[in-house]
Amino acid sequence: CIPDERVCDDLEDCDDRTDELNCSCEWDQFRCDNGLCIPDYLTCDGRDDCGDWSDERVCECTRWEYACANGRCIRKTQECDDRDDCGDASDELHCACPSHKQKCATYGCITSDEECDGLYQCEDKSDEENCREYKKK
Repeated sequence: CIPDERVCDDLEDCDDRTDELNCSCEWDQFRCDNGLCIPDYLTCDGRDDCGDWSDERVCECTRWEYACANGRCIRKTQECDDRDDCGDASDELHCACPSHKQKCATYGCITSDEECDGLYQCEDKSDEENCREYKKK
């Protein structure tokens, strides 16, 4: 137990955050799905300030940003860069590979030399699946 004055004070005193649940938020705060209140300016900043990503779900991206499927916004230059910048790989799902490369099962591109070489170049490890034989190094 904690003293009443430490309940709903925007400070998490209990490990499970129960001292901050079901509190009313101030006018300049955002109420997280888990009941926490955070300052409005922390919403849509690309960081999980709530602990459940609810402060990042209802954000509109600028025209210079890519809207991830999970609601996050990333720089347009991060789309199709063979890295999961969104955290759900939605920025890599509909990307074309250059003519000298082939697509991994989920995302990313590899050369034919990288397929069945005993090393995982694809994030999903699809480059080493269904190999009848491995290439010699």
